[in-house]
Amino acid sequence: MGPDIALNPAWNLRGKMPSHEETVVPWHQDNSYWEPRIWDEQVLTVWVALVDATVENGCMQMMKGGHKPGKTASHTIGTTTSTWYTEVSEDTMAGELLGKKGAELQEGVDKFTVEAKAGSILIFPGTTPHRSLNSTSSNIRWSCDFRLHPKAAKRPGQRELDWFYGLKDSLLLRKDSEPDFKPDYSEWAVKDRTELQDEALSKDSGGGSSTSAPAKEGAEPPEKKLKQDAEAADQVFDTTIVGPWMDLWDLEEHVEMKPNQHLESYLESDPTSRDPKKYIANGHW
Repeated sequence: MGPDIALNPAWNLRGKMPSHEETVVPWHQDNSYWEPRIWDEQVLTVWVALVDATVENGCMQMMKGGHKPGKTASHTIGTTTSTWYTEVSEDTMAGELLGKKGAELQEGVDKFTVEAKAGSILIFPGTTPHRSLNSTSSNIRWSCDFRLHPKAAKRPGQRELDWFYGLKDSLLLRKDSEPDFKPDYSEWAVKDRTELQDEALSKDSGGGSSTSAPAKEGAEPPEKKLKQDAEAADQVFDTTIVGPWMDLWDLEEHVEMKPNQHLESYLESDPTSRDPKKYIANGHW
């Protein structure tokens, strides 16, 4: 990838909760979340187990050889999960990536369950299909993951370090011309990508914090005001996630007709902001 290497935290820290749909990730390729203009770039996922990852607490499964064609398969959103995740069916993976149309993926042959001890690292490209299992444990499985890639893409984004839809630039980790180069986290780390995604889709994030004004004569006691502020914040706290990757894939009704607040919120955004033609028009797809 070098000599200059940058990092993009598509996600920083993950807590996988017991029997929690939002942290059960369906089969997908990481490319399905990235702009098509970088699908042929070397973007490596670096996943780090912070506790032992087991079948019980929802470890990952990987598809063998799915990266070899270099293709990004056809994904959907909403088909089997009421979350924001992209997903690809096993039938699609077998046909589009392995050339086994109509064949089932076999455990131990085409797909492998990957248990990992704390401190283990999995490194794989954005074309490797993988998923995480449901956790039946009473504990939280913690991990973190990052994306490492070259500093400059073959097809530039809005800026040299723009590798994610112009929302948040990657962080330069290494400069070949400066052996003693140190990354500057100060400005980069305080940018909330989720807030930037919401703004790009003209979506009110509904969160934020409030600052209590100084108490005036006859005003409510500060303790009561703080309690009211906390109750109000709890009422408007929005767990909905929308992302620009939703521009790229067919949105489908859930197979069991479960509602999906993430897709509903996305479809309420400005139609012009989610038109996939913008990726085609500039020759990036």
